[in-house]
Amino acid sequence: VFISSTNYKIKENTNTVQKDVRIDLNSELVGHIVPNTTVSLIGVMGFFQNASGSTQTFQLYPRFESDINPRTLLYENKSLENYSLDSTLEIMSWNIEWFGNSTNGPTNELTQFANAKTVVDSLKPDILVLEEISNIANFQNFINQLPQYSGSCSPYGSNMLNGVGVGTTGHPMPIISMPSTEDHNQRICVLQK
Repeated sequence: VFISSTNYKIKENTNTVQKDVRIDLNSELVGHIVPNTTVSLIGVMGFFQNASGSTQTFQLYPRFESDINPRTLLYENKSLENYSLDSTLEIMSWNIEWFGNSTNGPTNELTQFANAKTVVDSLKPDILVLEEISNIANFQNFINQLPQYSGSCSPYGSNMLNGVGVGTTGHPMPIISMPSTEDHNQRICVLQK
């Protein structure tokens, strides 16, 4: 796919000299598939010279999807029904809201645990990033209920100073020890198949 602020080498017809196509940071082409066939290009011509002057090149800046003909767009007119989960990588991020801390999050931890397991079992992500894990023992029990996954937690969390909650959010500090009981720290934990 096209990446912002990146040059791509092209050849003009039968010309063996390569030229640069520059995908600008704000181009709507970012994220679209790079064509691997002959296409017509429209764009703004620019000139690049590095600070020492040793590199000088002209660059073509396509701006819109319509500047590449034929257009090749990611997932254009394609049904996802034909893709097998075995041939794709599913990544999921979930703020699970104070998992394992009934004081700050959902009061029924058993329901939260069961609901979280149901969601993971049904979506089957390859990688799952969970936010706001507040009880390492509950997280380990959660992993044990999902035998296809392994996981670990960050040694850093919010709402903490040296492993003790201080009521100030947004300042991650090292955890001195990873307590197995409920605490007021929020960690990021990752599960992977």
